[in-house]
Amino acid sequence: MTSLTSWPIVFSLLPSDILSTGCTVIAAVAIVIRIFDTIRPKAVMAHLDSSITHVASKFYDFENRLDATQFLSFKDSLRKSVKLQIKALDLREMMLPTSTSPFKELQLFFKGYTVAVVKCIYEAKELDAEIEVCNQYSVL
Repeated sequence: MTSLTSWPIVFSLLPSDILSTGCTVIAAVAIVIRIFDTIRPKAVMAHLDSSITHVASKFYDFENRLDATQFLSFKDSLRKSVKLQIKALDLREMMLPTSTSPFKELQLFFKGYTVAVVKCIYEAKELDAEIEVCNQYSVL
């Protein structure tokens, strides 16, 4: 019981500069860890996988509703979809060796891997919007 009451005394003996500096350092480390956890390659790749799956399923539904003449007019969207899936597979292949070590994952991050994955996610969103427009166009 006495050990719990002695902590305020120990903290009061320390200069306030050390305490505020220590709290600042701990907060900065926590923020850096949180940021890296958000943009680390594995987390971003999981988001890319879900985006690609969503676009592929949407395109598959769109493709099934078209006849042969309509399908030829939307072949550019099909080409973009295939290129995007190949790009995602290439990025996934680059990610495989990093599954054993967080340091390799950090190395990929500094090589710009995360930026490439985020660009691919934006391309998937653009393709999703394009497929939605094509869907509305084909209904007319």
